[in-house]
Amino acid sequence: MLSIRGPGARLCDGVARREVLRVGALAAAGLSLPRLLAAEGPARAGSGGKAKSCIVLFLLGGPPQHSTWDPKPDAPAEVRGEIGPLATKVPGVYFGELMPQLAAQADKLCVLRAVSTGDNAHSSSGYYMLTGRPHVPQNRENANPGPPNDWPNLGAVVGALAGSRSHLPAAIRLPCHIFNTDGSVWPGQDAGFLGRGLDPWLFRCTPASPDYQIREFSLPLEVSAERLQWRHSLLRQLNGAFAGLEQTGAVEHYDGLTQRAYSLLASREARSAFDLSQEPP
Repeated sequence: MLSIRGPGARLCDGVARREVLRVGALAAAGLSLPRLLAAEGPARAGSGGKAKSCIVLFLLGGPPQHSTWDPKPDAPAEVRGEIGPLATKVPGVYFGELMPQLAAQADKLCVLRAVSTGDNAHSSSGYYMLTGRPHVPQNRENANPGPPNDWPNLGAVVGALAGSRSHLPAAIRLPCHIFNTDGSVWPGQDAGFLGRGLDPWLFRCTPASPDYQIREFSLPLEVSAERLQWRHSLLRQLNGAFAGLEQTGAVEHYDGLTQRAYSLLASREARSAFDLSQEPP
């Protein structure tokens, strides 16, 4: 799990957000619209760290430790593998030779080489990494969400503690759900017992594609910005006409989602956050 922090459009004093988004596997901490939006519960004010954003790259079946962060140049050939060591900017610290850019910025990274789940199954150990809680039972392939394994994803915890920032959601993930080999969804990707209202928002996309875009930020060709405003005005009038009637929690919930959807469509900040054309090459 790699967290990259930094202000503005460039991260870690040189890693462009363009490259981070193009990697393609993300659980980001920090829209199809009402049907894909999850209402966020009241956020509690907190005094956390200074970082404004955190990007988590979650590699499924990722490269081995000794080929990336912890090469073993003195180990027997059958152990150290084919990837050689590369000296980093930190004396005495070596990365795999395929990571020269990270090696040049090793003084800005904190590498944890002793992280272990004690779980040898992909989905149950993945649940542990995504939530910080061990799966019950361990070593369970094709594990699914639900009690007793209902702890929230780390992004959902951020949403509960920090809330949204401006028009942007507190936590998003892309490019798709993580699935088991049997086609079912991995546990640990949602808000669990915190409630669906805090689920990290999912954007299905192909970040490596040359024409990469988040479709939910684009209006249909037949709908102009002026027409969107007119529709929003009409919706507010209709809502006002029924203001005196008793409304269920579900109706109020949907009203909140609709307003959030409009805010996102009308927000230049929200659109530009995922617009790679604004990033330097």
